[in-house]
Amino acid sequence: MKRIAIVGCPGSGKSTLAHQLGKILGLPVYSTDSIYWLPGWVKRSADDYRRLHAGLIAKDRWIIDGNSSMTMDERFARADTIIFLDFPRWYCMFFIWWRAISHVLFRTKREEVAPGCYEKLNGKFLELVRYVWRFTCDRIPLLQEKLKALQKQKRIVVLKNRSEIRQFLRSL
Repeated sequence: MKRIAIVGCPGSGKSTLAHQLGKILGLPVYSTDSIYWLPGWVKRSADDYRRLHAGLIAKDRWIIDGNSSMTMDERFARADTIIFLDFPRWYCMFFIWWRAISHVLFRTKREEVAPGCYEKLNGKFLELVRYVWRFTCDRIPLLQEKLKALQKQKRIVVLKNRSEIRQFLRSL
């Protein structure tokens, strides 16, 4: 495993798994959020985002977590391994709320986003809540279709809970 793409619902633990894998395998870790967002939650232009993403996937070794559909096909094409965190909706909802509340209370930010990107319990957060709620209906069928089409060319790993993640990490 030299090029790993990690996808799954927000709150499923993509970034956490990416960092754990990075330590175990000695691979650099990137997040699509880190190149998508500019300081203060300003979206980067699509052209700049695609250019930065192309630079990441051109590297020989990487772990990239994120669901960006704008670049998913290119990321999957270059990856040798794709990990899909297929966690239950309730789990992801709990963790996006937990993450947001803890970041708001302690005025901290996630490592994988730009400076000044602090969590807020506002309209943007409610958009994320809706996205997570609809992820099962809107995104999982598309992901499953893509992964099924790639299963003969790529190593596909589907993990459905924390226990399966621990078992997968121990197997490395």
